Amino acid sequence: GTAGFIGVGVLLTQYGLAEWGITGFPTLIIVGVVAIVIGVVVGFVSLRIEGIYLAILTLCIGEVLARLLKALEGSTIKIDKISFFGIDSVGPEAVYVIIVVVLVGLLIFTANIVKSPTGRAMQAMKSSTSAAQAMGISLMKYRLLAFVIATLFASVSGFLYMLFMKNIVFYFCNFWYIKL
Repeated sequence: GTAGFIGVGVLLTQYGLAEWGITGFPTLIIVGVVAIVIGVVVGFVSLRIEGIYLAILTLCIGEVLARLLKALEGSTIKIDKISFFGIDSVGPEAVYVIIVVVLVGLLIFTANIVKSPTGRAMQAMKSSTSAAQAMGISLMKYRLLAFVIATLFASVSGFLYMLFMKNIVFYFCNFWYIKL
């Protein structure tokens, strides 16, 4: 499923930057919001299932997203111009800086979650779900939050990947070929 969410981030980045003419930061916000919505919808369905059926559903989600993206087979996604905060045609060095800034932002976000009451609740669930539930921790709420965060990170990584590559040709044999 993660590869499918990365693909969603790649497609939204292409549409935001190339098709809709939106600059980089609003495109990143759009990618994040769509990832959160998809994460909540898919999370509600997938978190009610346990065991081997959860693994099957996760594979199914990845396959469904791949089939939806397969409509683009053979098409080229290319970004000619990237604009961040009014700076047009961001060069390769600036793209590296953008990737580092977003990565540091995600690391700070993760560190703050881990140290917060939410992170402590997630760690309690990891140690013992029955003990966490006995202490009043809503398992569904925190599992859904973890799923949404993972979806958000995967989609943002698709955004960063598209900024880095700028040119992708889709072939869905079982993976994507990258055209340099």
